[in-house]
Amino acid sequence: MHALAAALAARQDAPSQAVAELLGLLQGAGPAVAMDVQISSFGGVGSTQLSNHLNAYGITTNLLTDNDNLRHCPRPPGSLPGAEEDARGTSGASTSAPGRKGSVPAGHAVQHQRRVRPRHVVYLYGDPLAAVASHYRRGHACHQAQKTSGHPSRLSPASFPVTFEQYVERGEDLFELEEHFRNWATAEAEGPIVMLRYERMFDPDVASRLFALLAGHKLSGEQLGEMAAAFVASHRQRSSQVSSELYDKMYGKLLASMDRLPPLYIRSAAAGGAAEEVLVTGHAESANGARAHHAGALGERMALEPAQTRYVGLGASAGVEDRVGVC
Repeated sequence: MHALAAALAARQDAPSQAVAELLGLLQGAGPAVAMDVQISSFGGVGSTQLSNHLNAYGITTNLLTDNDNLRHCPRPPGSLPGAEEDARGTSGASTSAPGRKGSVPAGHAVQHQRRVRPRHVVYLYGDPLAAVASHYRRGHACHQAQKTSGHPSRLSPASFPVTFEQYVERGEDLFELEEHFRNWATAEAEGPIVMLRYERMFDPDVASRLFALLAGHKLSGEQLGEMAAAFVASHRQRSSQVSSELYDKMYGKLLASMDRLPPLYIRSAAAGGAAEEVLVTGHAESANGARAHHAGALGERMALEPAQTRYVGLGASAGVEDRVGVC
C-alpha cells in the first residue's frame, strides 16, 4: 500500500481528480499504509541486502528505487527546521540518475511518508571509505553524492572526481558522509532510530536481535530464527576493498567514531541521540578500524558524545545476513 501511495505522490504530472482522491484516501488511512521498516543509509553499506531479506519474509520497507526519497536522505525524519521541507522529504536530489525517466524533481518527494511514521526507522552505516569505493565501482558516485550531501546543485559530473583514487587524493568529503552520519546519530528526529553497523549486521547475535525487533510483530519465534540464520548464511565478503593507509587521507576520524559505538542500539528522538537501549553490546570495529586508529588520522573526537554514553547493556542473541549482491 505504501508503495502505491509513493508511486502516486511521485508523479511529475498534475494528478487527475481521481488520482488526487485516491492519494488522499491512502494518506488518511494512517497505520493501514505505514511501512514496517524504513531503511536509510549513505549507500554502499548493504541497505538493499537488508531490505530484500526483510521483504522476502513479508516485512515492508521503503522503495528500493528511492522514489520516496527515504533511502539516502541526509537527515532523519522530522529533523529539518522548516515544516514545508519536512513535508516534502529530506533529499533535494533527483531520485534517479540524470537523464533517466521517472526521476523525481526536488520538492516532489512523498508527503505521506511524513504523515505516517514507519513502525521502525533503521539507519545503516559502515566503513565510509569502502562505501565510496562501492559507489565508484558501481558507476554512480556523483549521483549518489548529490543525494547524500543534500545539495545536488553544488555537484556536477563534469567536475566530480572520475576515479576513486582521484577522490581520495582530492581529500574533500563531497558525499558529506560525516554530516550524514552526524545528523542521523545526533539530530532531533520524529521518533527513535535503530542504529545498525553494516560490518556487524551479519553476526548471529546482531542478526537475531535485529530481526526480532523489526519482524517480531509478524513472525513467530521459529520463523525469526530461520530468518536470522538464512541472513547469516548468505554473508559474502565485501566486493569493494580499501587499503588501510588511505584512512590517513580520508575518513579516519569518522571511521574511528563509528568504531566506538555498539553494533546495534536504539537512539532517542531527542537532539543528541542518547542511546535508549543497547541491543548488542561491544564495539562495532571494522576490518580496517584497528589500523585506522593507529594511522594518525584519529585527531579530535567527533561530536557524538550523547550517543556514546548512557548505554543500557542488554543481552545478545543470534543471526544476521542477506541474500543479494554484496556492496
